[in-house]
Amino acid sequence: MKAVCIVVKDNKISESGYNKLVETSKQVGNEFDILKWNAITHETVDNFMLNANIKWNYPWKGSEQDRSDSFWNLSQRTFHS
Repeated sequence: MKAVCIVVKDNKISESGYNKLVETSKQVGNEFDILKWNAITHETVDNFMLNANIKWNYPWKGSEQDRSDSFWNLSQRTFHS
């Protein structure tokens, strides 16, 4: 079994929650490790997308038709909208 916990790096509450999860898992006798996965945050998203070769192509407002497949991309409510 593989277990993963998404953690906001350097966030005291998130880090302590992960530590408690690992501690509790061992206390109840689980024999698997829990991998810590750093969450992608607004500070890290641009670099992550660049390294993963991902391009944001959805409109911030309204909609646009994707010429390659004729689908309509609709804007999504985000932190920026």
